Amino acid sequence: MNKNMSLDDIFDILDDLLCSGSFKACSVILRNVSIDEISTTQLVTMLTATVAATSEELPDRQNFFERVKEVLVSRGEPADKILEGLDGKT
Repeated sequence: MNKNMSLDDIFDILDDLLCSGSFKACSVILRNVSIDEISTTQLVTMLTATVAATSEELPDRQNFFERVKEVLVSRGEPADKILEGLDGKT
């Protein structure tokens, strides 16, 4: 993922990986993405694309969520409001 990718491309890549059962590849992306370098909207797109995955399928997602939250707070954005419903917990 990089700052020049469209939201559709980000969503499609992650969705395709999840739909094909490539959970490890998706986890690698979440673990290694440079969240400081991509936009809030791109980060929210990544969380949206992966929200339905279980913690067993994407063990790195919760850590990714926490990292995103920290970055949003550091950017002065209303993290709790932006991330509402995206923590993957029902």
